[in-house]
Amino acid sequence: MVSLMLVVKALAFFNSGSASVLASFTDSVLDCTISLVTLMVVSWSQKPADDDHRFGHGKIEGVAALLQAGLMFSAAFFIALDSIQRLVDKTPIENQISSIGLLIFAMILTIVMVVAQKYFLKKTNSLALKADHAHYSTDIFLNGVVIISLLLSQYGAPPIIDVLLALGIAALFVKTAFKMGHEAFDMLMDKQVDEAILKDITEIVARQEGILGMHDLRVTLSGTRHMISFDVEMDPSILLWTAHEMARVAEKAILEKYPEADIIIHIDPYGDTYDARH
Repeated sequence: MVSLMLVVKALAFFNSGSASVLASFTDSVLDCTISLVTLMVVSWSQKPADDDHRFGHGKIEGVAALLQAGLMFSAAFFIALDSIQRLVDKTPIENQISSIGLLIFAMILTIVMVVAQKYFLKKTNSLALKADHAHYSTDIFLNGVVIISLLLSQYGAPPIIDVLLALGIAALFVKTAFKMGHEAFDMLMDKQVDEAILKDITEIVARQEGILGMHDLRVTLSGTRHMISFDVEMDPSILLWTAHEMARVAEKAILEKYPEADIIIHIDPYGDTYDARH
C-alpha cells in the first residue's frame, strides 16, 4: 500500500510540477523508508533478553525513532530549498485537476493505513509504530493542503501560494520530527514514566498483604516494556521464604495490569529505606 501511494504521488508531481506536490511526494518517500525501518525494528525489539542484552532489545525503538526524526528534518530542509528555487525559476504548475484526482486516491490509501495502525496501537505501545502512526496521520492533513494549493492554482492564484504551502509542510515535518525525537531521547535516557503509572503501581503494591512500606519506585520504558524496580518494607521477624512469597504476590498483581513488564523487587526490613545504589 505504501509503494502504491509513492507511485501515485510521483505521478501527481511529474504531472503538475507543483512544489507542494513535491513536498507530499517527499513525505511518501519518507513513509516508505520509515515503514520498512518500523517493520524491522518492531520485530527486533520483541526479541527476548539474551546473554549480551539482559534487559531485552526494546531500546532499538528509541534509536529507530531518532533515525526517523533525522530523516524528517532532512526532508524539511530539502523541501524548503527546492520550493525557494522553484519560486526563483518561476516553474509553472500544470494539469491541476488530474493531479488532484491522484492525490485524493493517495489520501484514501493513507486513511486506510492510519486506521489499521490505530488498531494495532491498541494492542502494543510500540514507540516505533507510534512514530509511524504520527507521520501517516499528518499525511492526511498534508494531502488536503496540497489539494487546496492545486485548486487555488487552477483558479489563478500566484505561484508563491504553492511555495508557501510547501514551506508550511516542511515546518510540519520539523514539528513532528522534534516531538518524535524528544520521545525517543526520553526512552534512551531512561526518563521516568508519567506520574499516573507510578501512582497506579504504588496503589497495587500497597494493597498487598504483608507489605508495610514501599520506596525507590523507578519505572522506565524499553520499547513496549515497562522496566519496574522498587523496594518493599516488611516485618523483619518473618521468614525469608514468607517475605519472598509476599513479594511474588505483589509481582503477579503488577503483571496482571502490565503483563509485558520486567520487575525487580528488593526486600527491606520495615523502616529501613536506605540503599547505597540509589
